Amino acid sequence: MTKEVDPKWTLWLRNVTDDLKDLPTEEIKKIVKARSLPFAIMMANIQNDFNLATVIRSANALGASEVFYYGKKRFDHRGATGCCNYTEVTHLSSFEELKLLKEQFSFVALENNVNRKSIPLNEFTWETVRPPIIILGEESLGVADDVLDLCDHFVEILMLGSVRSINAGSAASICMYDFF
Repeated sequence: MTKEVDPKWTLWLRNVTDDLKDLPTEEIKKIVKARSLPFAIMMANIQNDFNLATVIRSANALGASEVFYYGKKRFDHRGATGCCNYTEVTHLSSFEELKLLKEQFSFVALENNVNRKSIPLNEFTWETVRPPIIILGEESLGVADDVLDLCDHFVEILMLGSVRSINAGSAASICMYDFF
């Protein structure tokens, strides 16, 4: 004998806000797109996907219009708790595809690379750039030089402790919240 599953319970498992629970996925996508703000985010040169799901989930929560990732194509969707079903996530498989984004966005690198002059995030004025795409790298490696060469602006999160940087997913969330 199979146990029947309550449809209301399965809707709860979708991890959407109460006002969206009874809606089909396509309708949720339309609403998320309509609520989105004029910015995107991208993780560059991903060797592993430890932070990508966190970035996708935060991008959905904080209104990013799109999420891009450049590098390794496969990632584990489970950590995004379904957000990748409602937020547009695009894989860029070549540097040429990445460069084409320059037609749509100002590139804002979230990086504290010692070879680039960055300004503190709390001093950056988002209104001075056309729709930005926030670009971050991965743990330890940061954003690769060829990607940094495309960037128009460089921002960093000031640190008070001894650590040079924080987790890439956390840093992305802070930066998106600052835009929000």
